[in-house]
Amino acid sequence: MEFVSHTLRRKDRIMIDADALRLLREAEFGVLSMVSDNGAYGIPITYAWDGSSTLYFHGAHVGRKIDCLQKNPHVSFCIVGKTRVLRKEASVAYESLILEGTVKLNLSNEEKRHGLGLIVNRFSDGNQPGVGHMDERMLDRVNVWKMDVLTISGKRRPDPDAS
Repeated sequence: MEFVSHTLRRKDRIMIDADALRLLREAEFGVLSMVSDNGAYGIPITYAWDGSSTLYFHGAHVGRKIDCLQKNPHVSFCIVGKTRVLRKEASVAYESLILEGTVKLNLSNEEKRHGLGLIVNRFSDGNQPGVGHMDERMLDRVNVWKMDVLTISGKRRPDPDAS
């Protein structure tokens, strides 16, 4: 995963790598943007990050999203963190990330189990049954896919009133 900042016009708004990784860990969801037959298609979706360069998602086996990903695996994923309207400045304090990469569908059951485990751990209270007990038939009912992140860029406008 390569941090890319040279493409940002406002160099004073570049988010440092450590803050970008924090936001990637802490954000609850992002918007996955794909190419469809009718143009661009974006959906809000939850994810889990493996701590390295892969995001995992889950959802249905069929639908517009899967059709798009099968036709073109190149995607963009946008995460927005904390925001606050700065009315006196007619502006907004914000933090955001753009990740670009490719999606891989049809994961092995071992990798599906790994990705689903990351998702369950991220969005549970720790009292949920683990995914390790899932047999192959149960894993077939769940669609899990991954995004191999190639580049990431972060941008922010700090909140002047934040401590």
